[in-house]
Amino acid sequence: GDNDVSQTSLPLPHPAIPIENIPEEGFSHSDSECSTAPWCISVPSFSTVAARLNLAWSAKDYTRLIIQALDELGYGRSADALREESGLSVNHPAIAKLEKCVLEGEWDEAEEHLGHLWPRDNQDSVWALYTVRRQRFMEMLQGGNVDAAVEYLQKRITPLGLEASKVHDLAMRAVLSHQTLLPPSASRGGVVAGQDRGVVFSQLCSHMPPHMLLPKHRLRTLIHQSLDFQAAQCCRGDTDGPWACLLVDCCPVPLPNVPAVSLCELEVHKDEVAAPARCFL
Repeated sequence: GDNDVSQTSLPLPHPAIPIENIPEEGFSHSDSECSTAPWCISVPSFSTVAARLNLAWSAKDYTRLIIQALDELGYGRSADALREESGLSVNHPAIAKLEKCVLEGEWDEAEEHLGHLWPRDNQDSVWALYTVRRQRFMEMLQGGNVDAAVEYLQKRITPLGLEASKVHDLAMRAVLSHQTLLPPSASRGGVVAGQDRGVVFSQLCSHMPPHMLLPKHRLRTLIHQSLDFQAAQCCRGDTDGPWACLLVDCCPVPLPNVPAVSLCELEVHKDEVAAPARCFL
C-alpha cells in the first residue's frame, strides 16, 4: 500500500569491502532492531552502510564533519546526541585543555598538553614550545620581572635551538625593558595579557594537524568546492549566478537566443567568413 515502507538493496559497482576504523560501538541501530509497525524504517548500522557504499574515506572523519556542521548551524542538541552515539568529538580533547591553560596563563600545564598534540622532537612541537615560552617571557617583562625573564630566556628558550635572531630579539627586549625604552605596544602596561593569550592560542591552532583540529566550516568548504566544480563542467544559459542547489546536479541549459540549427552552408570559402544577414553558422 501507500504506507508500506520497504528496504531495498541497491547493486554495487564493486563488491563491498570492510571499512577500517569504523566505530562499531558508537552506532546501536541494526537491521533487526526496527519494530514491525508499517511506519518504521529499518536503520542499518553505520558500519554496515559504509561497507555497502564502499566508502573510500574514513567514516570517523565523515561523522566529525557532520558534528561540526551541526554545531555551526546551531543544532547543538543534535550535535551532542551524535557525539554521544558515535563516541567521537570534532577536536582532540587536549585542545580544549590547552586553550584553558593558555588563556589562564598556566604555562607549565600548557606545555604538558602540547606533548599530547605533537611528538616531542617534531619541528612543529619546537615551534609550539617557543610560542608558549615567548608569551610567558613577554608577560614577565610586562610585569616588571626583568631578571626572572632573562633567566627564563637562558634556561628555557635558548635550549630550544632556534635561530639566533629570535633569541637576540628577546634579549634586546629585556635590555630595552631595563631602560624603559619599549614601544607602547610592548610596554608593561600597554598590552592586556588576555588578548595576547588569545592570539597565542590561535597561532597554535593554525599549526595543528587536521586529525587533531578540524578546519572551520570544513563541510561547507567541501560543498562549495563540489558546487564550483559542477558549475565549471556545465554551461547554463538561464542565469549568470553561481550554481547553489544541493538537491540536484548542475545540468546544461541552452541559451534561448543562440541558434542551434544551420540555415545555410558555405562550402567555397578558404578562411574565416563573416556570417551574412539571416544566415547562422
